Amino acid sequence: MRIAHLSDTHIGKRRYNLNSSPADFYDAFTEAFEIALSYDPDVVIHSGDLFDSPYPYNFTKRRIVEDLVDFSRKVPILLVAGNHDYADVDGLSPVGFLKVVSGDIINAEYRDIFTGGGLSPLRVDIKGARFFLIPFVRDRRMLREVVGAAMDSLSDGLNFVILHQIIDGFTAKKKNMTLDIPHEELKGFHFRFVGHFHTPRLDRDGGFVYAGSTEALSFDEYEYDEDGVVKPSTRKRVFIFDFDSNGDYRVEEVLLRSPRPFLMYRMEYPAVEELERRLSEIPVEHDKKPILILKLRARNVRVMEEYSQVINTFRGREYYEHIRADIVPDEVVIEVEERGMEGMKREFLGEFYDMVRAAESMVESMEDSGMRNLREKLMEFLEARYEDREDSSD
Repeated sequence: MRIAHLSDTHIGKRRYNLNSSPADFYDAFTEAFEIALSYDPDVVIHSGDLFDSPYPYNFTKRRIVEDLVDFSRKVPILLVAGNHDYADVDGLSPVGFLKVVSGDIINAEYRDIFTGGGLSPLRVDIKGARFFLIPFVRDRRMLREVVGAAMDSLSDGLNFVILHQIIDGFTAKKKNMTLDIPHEELKGFHFRFVGHFHTPRLDRDGGFVYAGSTEALSFDEYEYDEDGVVKPSTRKRVFIFDFDSNGDYRVEEVLLRSPRPFLMYRMEYPAVEELERRLSEIPVEHDKKPILILKLRARNVRVMEEYSQVINTFRGREYYEHIRADIVPDEVVIEVEERGMEGMKREFLGEFYDMVRAAESMVESMEDSGMRNLREKLMEFLEARYEDREDSSD
């Protein structure tokens, strides 16, 4: 069985508030599907975050639905809703529009796991293989129950699971996330196709793959070499798997050409002339203007201002699509080291410091089942604290 895997297309994303971003994400989406279809797969898997928002523009929804219907006339498409695809507690998402259109498209929304009073994944059989579709689940107890239900209905043939979660410690640590479910608890499946983590990662020992996003939402999805160019190992891609009847597989990773290039320049105490020279040298020919990330160390605030003037000049020259500059003067570094980050926070926040710390503590201790109402709970908490302060001042 041949399976093409992609994920996290985040259609509609406006990265760094750039007007060009929605087109970038759409370009990567269409290229990824075109690559997948060119390999004549038995099925294409999209493991979540089709859209960047649960409320995409109507034009965006219609265009994506039309494209997916067209793609699905050539090969079945399996999708699961990611955390960006829905916000309401009833689990509805724009992905749900695919249920009412023609085409060989099967998608799983959050509400689809509630069946007959219990919890279970959406199950699909294709050419002797069984696929279990599990949309993003915030509650870890519920996630384990859904996975358990899948284990109880494994077929005699190949069994695959598609989900949008963090399932291994490396990715959790890399993105400062919490592990949703260990991959050891998914051993009953021959392979796991996962979304949510945006850097591609194939783990042969664990038997899972993160396809990664098709276009970078931010610079930290990549790793960079000493020249500031993205390392090939972290570039955007589509995975093509060929499984035999025993679950053994061959895999090909096909790099995408359409994503907008990123460059990362790290410089400590550069002379102004050196900074100007480096900014004027775009090292690689690109079809699209790169996004440049600058990490600069300055000796003091005055030098930092000189760097900022040079950078603003280059912004006006439009060599780059966008320049993000993080400039840290030693004066600030020394002050943080001497006084500590908490001391800096206390001085900056003043009378609101205790309130913010209490709110942070509440968020850290909140159970996952309460995360859906995080905004409401925080607002109630802050409003109550504000009312207490007003009452005490009367």
